[in-house]
Amino acid sequence: MLKSNRHDLIDLKEQIEAGKLCSCIDRTYPLSEIADARTDSETGQPVGKIVIAIAT
Repeated sequence: MLKSNRHDLIDLKEQIEAGKLCSCIDRTYPLSEIADARTDSETGQPVGKIVIAIAT
């Protein structure tokens, strides 16, 4: 199990802000479609991360 520490998180933040690191989001689902999101994640087809949008 990997443990994060303050130094690693600061380094990660700096890399993101410098544009050296970015995440790849395949699709965003509203919370009401969470079953569809799970189905898509289990197919092994997503190219990036699947995001669940939670309205506040």
